[in-house]
Amino acid sequence: MTRHKQSPRTWTLTLGAFALAAAVLVTGCRKQEDPWEAEWVGTIDLADLYGNRVATVSIGEDYQYQAYYDLSKDSLVGLYDKYIWDIALTHDDPPRLLLNSSIPGLRVARAQGNWGSAVDAAGLVWEFDLAGRRLEDLAIGTEWSPMHQENQVLVLNLGLDAAGNPRGIKQFLLTETEEGWTLQVAEADGSGQQVFSAQRDADYNQTSWSLGAGAVEAQPPKDTWDLQFTAYLTLFEDGGDPFPYQVTGALLNPDGAGRFGWTAPRSHPLPTPLPGNRNSSRTQTPSATIGSRMTL
Repeated sequence: MTRHKQSPRTWTLTLGAFALAAAVLVTGCRKQEDPWEAEWVGTIDLADLYGNRVATVSIGEDYQYQAYYDLSKDSLVGLYDKYIWDIALTHDDPPRLLLNSSIPGLRVARAQGNWGSAVDAAGLVWEFDLAGRRLEDLAIGTEWSPMHQENQVLVLNLGLDAAGNPRGIKQFLLTETEEGWTLQVAEADGSGQQVFSAQRDADYNQTSWSLGAGAVEAQPPKDTWDLQFTAYLTLFEDGGDPFPYQVTGALLNPDGAGRFGWTAPRSHPLPTPLPGNRNSSRTQTPSATIGSRMTL
């Protein structure tokens, strides 16, 4: 794969105030009618009161960081190296397995065999996640537990590092416990087995894992941010079979997406194509993304 040198990706946000309609409720006195009637008496343009506010968010050279922004406070609340985590389990019921698709080439596959046995990576069908948490956009989704992996083992291609070098291939096994999960990791040949444990923390959207270091903090608490600026995968369609394409843009906090209304087009691809090993008929989730061009 040919990598293109990328300049730092920076977004400038113009946070315009919303126009609010003021309503007055008056009491009616006629029989057989609703005693409350709403009458629109005018609008308040908050831009006249507070003006527009401009903020700048950068995720660094080669898009190495994931930035988290709080719109209510107009502030950056977290900046994390995207390589700190590889997979995550959401705190949904049931939990969903997420891949860190901001890492170029990170993919997952199901291999025949049992945990700890040698895995032949040749011929595996590598799958990917799209942005969002819809099951149809996720490679594994809720089928990550041993009960769904009978005579199979999950294998993760860790993709490429910042210099474009392969990060390797590992097999892994996730098991749910009363307080959280246990992650077992091994090399593709079954050697170097490690075991990591983590408790579920309801203050966060997900528990993030590094296959080399165990559970890590890769996001701020869920009630402190609204937008995540990052690289992610979308499907690019040029008249043929759609293929995964990495773009940069903003994703909504899945815990608070309903608090705001957005005016935003679909994501626009940047010149960083990524090869995929699987054709897909999946469609992008517009509601999950603001995109690489935004109007707030």
